[in-house]
Amino acid sequence: MYNLILFLTVVLCGQLYADDHPVKANFLADVDAVAPGQSFRLGIELTMEEKWHTYWLFSGDAGLPIEVEWQLPADVVTGPLQWPLPNKFEEQGELVVYGYADEVLLMAEATGPQALAAGDTLHLAAEVSWLVCRELCIPGEASLTLALPVAAVGKPSAQQAQFARYAAQVPGALDERVAVELAVRGEGAMEVDVRLAYEGKAFEQGEQVPDFYPLAADDFALSTRRLAADHLVLSVEPYGDAEVDTLRGVLVYGLDGAVQAGTLALDLRAAPRQGEGILARDYRAASGEVARSLWVYIAFAALGGLILNLMPCVLPVISLKVLGFVNQAGEETKRVQQLGWAFCAGIVATFLVLALAVLLVKSSGEQIGWGFQFQYPGFVVAMSALVFALALSLFGVYEILLPGTGNLGGLE
Repeated sequence: MYNLILFLTVVLCGQLYADDHPVKANFLADVDAVAPGQSFRLGIELTMEEKWHTYWLFSGDAGLPIEVEWQLPADVVTGPLQWPLPNKFEEQGELVVYGYADEVLLMAEATGPQALAAGDTLHLAAEVSWLVCRELCIPGEASLTLALPVAAVGKPSAQQAQFARYAAQVPGALDERVAVELAVRGEGAMEVDVRLAYEGKAFEQGEQVPDFYPLAADDFALSTRRLAADHLVLSVEPYGDAEVDTLRGVLVYGLDGAVQAGTLALDLRAAPRQGEGILARDYRAASGEVARSLWVYIAFAALGGLILNLMPCVLPVISLKVLGFVNQAGEETKRVQQLGWAFCAGIVATFLVLALAVLLVKSSGEQIGWGFQFQYPGFVVAMSALVFALALSLFGVYEILLPGTGNLGGLE
């Protein structure tokens, strides 16, 4: 019966999103007619429903980047795919990802062949695939085609303004007038102090600036802290024995009332090293952090545990806990203490095993965090089917009998 429920759930979910996928894809060009040998721009437009997002060239801690495979005539030359500056999102499990909400246009420069003649038609195609996420993630793909008539003189399309708007959002090389000063603390796992300067101008701080979006982070984890409009700290944690010498990415900053960005490579080997104490004091002064002892955090953890007893899902269990205390009242004090310590040790050991499992997977190069399994539709479908099957049992559709309980108390 479980297999039947799982099969039906997969079929229903697949049919649901096959009929109404949250992403619509279109193949666009900035010309309605192309002249022989003319350069023009091709674009893949993805439109997402509200609260859904797709992923950038580097997706971050989860997700998959959009993939575009051009299928063009052999004599049509194309340049690299151009990616507009993404947004930065935080998903479940404190996963940081980079992507697009609402709409995005990925572009590439193309040049038509000189051998074209007026009256011909240039047939173009593209295979596009993506992963779109909200509470769960859904893969999508589209086979797109575009036919452009050939004319003696090229004709701009109505989408030319849209192409220009997104082209302005594609990060180029960092403005040479922006000076970047680095300082590194630590070996292996390190913190990189990034300070910006611009002669005659002051940087502006906002919700998403300043920041650093890595173009690749296959062998390390990266997190950022904003200390000021011109001051950023990057925390770099290599996976396993990997050595991180260079950080390549996009520096995002606020200047002249706008968010600006530029690509650069941060050479960590050439950066000066700073002492532990100096840099740590600098961070605390800039960020306003207050140092607390371990006992304070233990007290907070204990308080959080007590508050959990007031959660609705825990209330039915409290009576069982109280009954357990009553049953232990007549036992020896030593026996009660042993049970308490065994219970605590079991909880701590369980979470240590879970933490060790995550660390081992991360050390192998995977980028995961707590709740990462809920990024996979198959796991979500399986969990939904399991909960549904257990609900049917609670409603009396069928019973799950454990060995030795088939005739409990003489009842059938």
